[in-house]
Amino acid sequence: MIVADTDRPFEKRGLEFDTTVLPVPADLLVYKQSEWEAMLKKPGGFPDSVQLRKRSGFTPKRLI
Repeated sequence: MIVADTDRPFEKRGLEFDTTVLPVPADLLVYKQSEWEAMLKKPGGFPDSVQLRKRSGFTPKRLI
C-alpha cells in the first residue's frame, strides 16, 4: 500500500489495518509515496516486481 504521507514509522504502519479478513495470513507493507518513488529509481527490487504484476493485468484498488 502506498500512502501520501504519514508520521508513523515503517514497521508500525501496517498495524492500523485488519488483515485477518484476508483468506490467507499476510503482512501489509505500507510505504510513503516519497519512499516508493525513491525505490523506483533503483533497478531490480520489490517495486519492479509490482510493476510487472501491474502490466500483467493486476489492478490496484484505492482503499482510502
